[in-house]
Amino acid sequence: AVVSTQSTGRLKDVHVQTTAGIRVFVCTFYMGSKVELPTDQHWWRYTIMIENVGDVAVQLRERTWCIYSENDHKETITGTGVVGQEPIIPVGGCFQYSSMINLRSPTGHMWGTYLFEREDKKLCNASIPPSLLESKAQTV
Repeated sequence: AVVSTQSTGRLKDVHVQTTAGIRVFVCTFYMGSKVELPTDQHWWRYTIMIENVGDVAVQLRERTWCIYSENDHKETITGTGVVGQEPIIPVGGCFQYSSMINLRSPTGHMWGTYLFEREDKKLCNASIPPSLLESKAQTV
């Protein structure tokens, strides 16, 4: 196995989107690749910050991620909360977490939605902005 260190750990971009009083920031970092037959594995770390810019507290209930790789593989991942939590975010508050993703190709995209329950028990969706996952050399 060969591990690539080209551009490892370098900040790619920060993507921001606000919907329904929820601002979502996404930062992606390419971590490297592991080259093995029959498939390569390319790894990214991403950090998400969710800020409540609305007028009521919200609780994150579900997430849906769409992940598309350049080899035309699309995957949808749905689950309860994030990183084992269903955080309550007060007005003006933030919640941040990090996770990792791997693809079998050196380039892809990810985007999605969070489902929140407001303190008035109404449900709302907030968009997770599209983020490019790219392993090529990056400039700072």
